[in-house]
Amino acid sequence: MFIAAIALIGVVAAGPARGAADGRLASALPVLVGQHEAGAHAHATLNLPIAPTTAPRLPHVLFVLGESLRADDYAALVASGHVRFPGEFPDRITLDDHRTPSSYTAIAVWSALTGATPFGKDSDALGRVATLFDVAKAVRDRNGGPLAITYASAQRRDVLERPNTLAGVTTFSVDDLVGHAVDDEDDVIDLGVDQRLAEKVVSLMDSPGTQTTFTVVHLSGTHAPYYVDPSQVPFQPWSHTVSWNGLPALRNAYRNAIVAQDAALLRMLTAFRRRVGNDPWVVLFTADHGEAFGEHSAIHHGQNLRIEQGHVPAFVAGGNGALSPDMLAALTRYAGQRTTHFDWLPTLAALLGVRGTLPLASVEPGFAGRSLVDPARPLGALAIGNCSASFKCPLDNWGAMDEDHIAYALPWDGDYACLAQQRSRSDRRTVEEIPAADNASCTHLRALANGTFGHQPGKK
Repeated sequence: MFIAAIALIGVVAAGPARGAADGRLASALPVLVGQHEAGAHAHATLNLPIAPTTAPRLPHVLFVLGESLRADDYAALVASGHVRFPGEFPDRITLDDHRTPSSYTAIAVWSALTGATPFGKDSDALGRVATLFDVAKAVRDRNGGPLAITYASAQRRDVLERPNTLAGVTTFSVDDLVGHAVDDEDDVIDLGVDQRLAEKVVSLMDSPGTQTTFTVVHLSGTHAPYYVDPSQVPFQPWSHTVSWNGLPALRNAYRNAIVAQDAALLRMLTAFRRRVGNDPWVVLFTADHGEAFGEHSAIHHGQNLRIEQGHVPAFVAGGNGALSPDMLAALTRYAGQRTTHFDWLPTLAALLGVRGTLPLASVEPGFAGRSLVDPARPLGALAIGNCSASFKCPLDNWGAMDEDHIAYALPWDGDYACLAQQRSRSDRRTVEEIPAADNASCTHLRALANGTFGHQPGKK
């Protein structure tokens, strides 16, 4: 998970002369290795009350968490036909401005799985937060039957703040895929772990069973050093070497990795459809965070939450009656608004027919997000950043965002930069960030960031 740190060692050695801020950024990153700490309740159990669904029929769920997917590159690959997975859902609702609250996997995934902000909380509080697996384990269908829950991951189990949330869940991790304990999944990406994961998922989907399935697929092949299938290399020249001068070839390796991952996803989708048959189903797709290729003096991720690291692809699709007309109308309204990872668990709870029910009464007050299949409501203001109680970032960088703005600062910044967004004049599919005029929203976001983290980065 920390290849950004390792790769930038090469950047420091090989890169051209940079400004003072750039040098501090690059030199700070090598100490990232080993900074993730498990929370105080990493082994605690959390058992929610049984939650009978209020849905007419429980849908099969496939929730795909990609790795290091920046929204603009992914959209371009879909438009060019190199990536086909989203196109399998012509009626999908694309969330055009979906944002991650962090560009580190540990924090981003935690936010997506819990719907709760990790910022401003100690490790004890983080360890007591319910995850989507806890919610799914509580759900019962109309006949009182549980879901068949799977976490199929090409990453390490300890990417989760509370690994014991997987008790009772069929689980694959990168260790299972390669047959031995893995200290860093980046070391085995060249083995094609997403492709091996696809084999596991296909086998599981094709096994006999009548339960409604709830499957989370967590990919890793698009994390640096990027898995490239030698038989699928449409982008040339490509290289794994990290250097300022070699960024175009490195980005081609990244694009080729997305193409390879797409093939694995299509195999899993085919098996999912066989399993589902004529039953209701929903597919949700996003990525933990984006990826930088030289923008704002950064390579890979974790250095900031500018648009290339913070804006990720996302869509929701459904079939066989899983999405009611009201749900589709709500999703359509949200498609043009800013959405975040905090919205995923409230949305899944609603799709499973347990949102607003008594068994979730202890969970829902902690949601920082909204259900995207319920009537639209404003995003509000949310803290964002790369530092939490369980992930000690060596380079302080954080801020806050609302529907229209992001305020963000690095340690050497005089103040939080306040940014707005606009559509690119040359390509209307591309969103650009521009400096915002100082206004009440910017003032509020700066105050929220300081209140959450205690101070501005570098100003303690």
